[in-house]
Amino acid sequence: NAAGAMSGQSMEGMRAKIEQVAKASHSAQNEVAGLFLTAKQAGMSTVQIEGTVAAAINFSKVSGMDRAEAVKSLSQVTRAWTLTEQDQVSAMDQVAAVASRSGQDLGALQTTLAGMSEHAAHAGVSLADLSTTLGYMQGNMHMTSEQASGALNGMFSVIEGGSPKAAKALAAIGMSTQQLAENVKEHGLAAAMADVAQKVDAQGGDVAGTLKKITGSTEAAKLAMQLMSVDGMSNFQD
Repeated sequence: NAAGAMSGQSMEGMRAKIEQVAKASHSAQNEVAGLFLTAKQAGMSTVQIEGTVAAAINFSKVSGMDRAEAVKSLSQVTRAWTLTEQDQVSAMDQVAAVASRSGQDLGALQTTLAGMSEHAAHAGVSLADLSTTLGYMQGNMHMTSEQASGALNGMFSVIEGGSPKAAKALAAIGMSTQQLAENVKEHGLAAAMADVAQKVDAQGGDVAGTLKKITGSTEAAKLAMQLMSVDGMSNFQD
C-alpha cells in the first residue's frame, strides 16, 4: 500500500500521521496515504509530508483543485522557497487573496505559480511578488497563463544574467545584471523596473525600446511598463 511504499520511515509513525490527517480532513485513510506518497515523490521530506498534505487538502476545498495536483503544486512552491509548514498556510492564503482581487480561478493561478516557482526563486523573486504580479498580469493585462509565464520567465532569465544583449543595455545606463537582481530581490519586480526606467529617462533615452532590449520581448517589455504603475499594482498588494 501507499504507506508501505515509503520505505525507510517508521511505518507505525507514518500510519499514525495518515490517520490523524484523514480524521481532521474527514477523508478516507487510503486516499490520504496516497497523498502522502505523492508528497514524498514530489520531493517533500519526512517532516514536510504531513503538513504539505494537510495544507493541500484544505487548499483543494477552496480552489476546486484535485487533491493530488494540489499536493504536487504546493510541493513545488515549498521546494522553491524552502517554506515551513506555517509558510505554506500563509502562501496559500496569499494566492487565494490575489485570485480574489484579480478575478482569476484560484486553482489555475496556483498551477501557473507553481510551474514558475523554481525559476522565480532562483532569480531572487519572492513568492509574494510572483503571486501579486501574476494576478496583475492576468487580471489587469488580461494575459493568458502561457503569456504571463513566457513574459516573466524571460525577465527571470535576464535577472539571472543570461542575456548579453540585456547586459549591454543595462551597462548603457550604468547598471549591471547583478545590480538589477539585487534590486528585484530587495525591492520587488515593479520597483526594480521603475528604477531602470528612471535611469533611461534621465539620460533622455527610449524607455520602451530599452526595456524591450533588457527583457527580451515585446510582451515582457509591456509587462515591465505596466509594473511601473504603482497605482495599478497597489490593488493587488496586502
